[in-house]
Amino acid sequence: MTMTADDLRKARENNPNVAYQTFIKHVGEDKKGYFYFIEGKDAPYYNLRVKNRLDKLQLFPIQCGGKSKVLKVYELIKNHEVYLKYKIGYFVDLDFDDRLNNDDIYETPTYSIENLYCYPEVMGEVLKNEFALSEVDEGYQNILKHYVKMLTEATAAQSLFNAWYYCLKEKKRNENLNTTGVALDDTFKKGYIFVDLLEIVRKYDLGRIRTDFKTAIDCDEKRINEIDAYFNSTDMVSCLRGKYLIEFFHKFLVLVSKDSVTDQKLSKAGLVCHVNLKTIISMYSQYAHTPACLINYLGKIPSE
Repeated sequence: MTMTADDLRKARENNPNVAYQTFIKHVGEDKKGYFYFIEGKDAPYYNLRVKNRLDKLQLFPIQCGGKSKVLKVYELIKNHEVYLKYKIGYFVDLDFDDRLNNDDIYETPTYSIENLYCYPEVMGEVLKNEFALSEVDEGYQNILKHYVKMLTEATAAQSLFNAWYYCLKEKKRNENLNTTGVALDDTFKKGYIFVDLLEIVRKYDLGRIRTDFKTAIDCDEKRINEIDAYFNSTDMVSCLRGKYLIEFFHKFLVLVSKDSVTDQKLSKAGLVCHVNLKTIISMYSQYAHTPACLINYLGKIPSE
């Protein structure tokens, strides 16, 4: 079945979804290859990995601007039999949502792709390739060991806030509410955690959260504590909010750079962090972890 020019025109006119319209335009020009829809911020991470594994195909990444928009495009496309002949992928973050369990859609095994930048092995790659340290250098070993320690402290400090937000999302979903009553920033709330090279201190509790976020829907304290306990019993680098973890990852690199200029507690002088928080997803994409489930998802796409 082939779409006529009139079919394409009607498809564009009848749906305002920009990403969907972009796909329709590609189809209208009879383009062939791999069309894949991503949230937008994740583009550098996914584009690199798609190119590495589907290098024989012409690639058409389409940014949607958010998870809900990726899922909306999926619903629009799956209802048209004519699109079944195309190679199409969908990539979303898990967030604090229930799993979709849909083989057509790739979901991160972590909260988001930012989490995949924060594992110790990623820090090791950054130290070798961006700071020019070798694995046999004492500085490399000192920094990596200290990062593991500080990462443990950072996740512990962030856990309660994540648990509170998880419960907001859970209640909104379970009770079919329109909103959680809050819109979080990409960075951890200022003043909630003290971070320097030697220690991380949590400076908030549930009472302060509720005071500072008065518009948030109310959640049961017992449930919040249950989720907090669960987070502390599992791999928090994977399950906590990725934006906060990558903020810490970057902060740690900045502190290491500062230390190399001043006290040199961890390593020699001359270590410089050349990336800022806004560009870290793009600049360090090649070092981020690639989960086996992503390799498997891409492996199901015919390469020609």
